[in-house]
Amino acid sequence: MDDLCHSSKRNAVSVHPMAEYHAAARAVGGCAIYVSDKPGNHDFDLLRKLVLPDGSILRAKLPGRPTGDCLFS
Repeated sequence: MDDLCHSSKRNAVSVHPMAEYHAAARAVGGCAIYVSDKPGNHDFDLLRKLVLPDGSILRAKLPGRPTGDCLFS
């Protein structure tokens, strides 16, 4: 992700021009997501996309990796 933009390694904010990009990168990257929005300043629509309807999360065993079909197509 750092090849495309400068990002925090630990924290994410849900109200930011790049919030959806950061959320997607963390979700497919298998890394933890620590939301550091100011109190009362959350984009709950975005945050709900990162969890299951009951609030639980899916964790990958390994980080996301590119596959041959997307690298050499």
